[in-house]
Amino acid sequence: AHGHEVHLCCPSLPRLWVYESDTKQVKQYDFPHANPEVYGGFAAKGSPWIYFYDTRAPGILKWNATSHSGTFHPCPYTLSGTLYMTFLGGKRKEIWGSTYTGNDLVRFDLRVDQWTGQWKCPLEKATPTPADEVFGDTLYLSDHLNGRLVPFNAKTGKWGEPIALPGYGEWFGYVSGGWVHRGLIYCCHSTWVGGNDSIDGKPHHFLGTWTVFDPKTGKLSRLDFPVQGSEDFMSDYAATVKGQLYLLAVNSNPPYNAVILSTSTWDEEQ
Repeated sequence: AHGHEVHLCCPSLPRLWVYESDTKQVKQYDFPHANPEVYGGFAAKGSPWIYFYDTRAPGILKWNATSHSGTFHPCPYTLSGTLYMTFLGGKRKEIWGSTYTGNDLVRFDLRVDQWTGQWKCPLEKATPTPADEVFGDTLYLSDHLNGRLVPFNAKTGKWGEPIALPGYGEWFGYVSGGWVHRGLIYCCHSTWVGGNDSIDGKPHHFLGTWTVFDPKTGKLSRLDFPVQGSEDFMSDYAATVKGQLYLLAVNSNPPYNAVILSTSTWDEEQ
């Protein structure tokens, strides 16, 4: 969303669809590059710019939400997978991305509209994806299928020692990139171990348990969705709205209800 408009990322469509809340109309605008597959994006606060990213021809699309036009900046690096831009670091004026199941970490600098770095994790079979905030100069990356967090110094380009997550290989096989809230990193899990395989022999699915990491203390904790009766929650989405964190979960058993676990006003005051 930007102003009174909602920009719809539809990777299968060749144009950008924009819903205008005032007129309740949808308009379409041409992308500036051929054969687009625009997957997602980030609105820069206090500016007319939205930074979309393309997963077919990897790159950043700098889009002016006022003039409805943009400039495409193709990624110059040779990548090991499909590029997903993960988050916009507002204070640092940069966007970080990764190849999810590949071993690539990249950066795009908003101040100069240029790609300014590509790094590969030195750990064997690493699949790093960054949490959505840089702590000082340190970025924490989830190594999806290896059950660990890996610190990365964004200033020096050096990798730190991996942090093993409890329960890997026992009850989870996958860890997500992290959502940051009040200085803590929240990571969800699934039974996926790569390909079509699952740690429990069933079709792979998300779990109702999150890992929480505190970069200040280096401590890990576990957050379980409360259940009643036969409820078995699957949770893989989070959002931060007006200073509160919301975790979404769906019950895999009848009646297939959905719930939201949130922080509270009381917690904020404490």
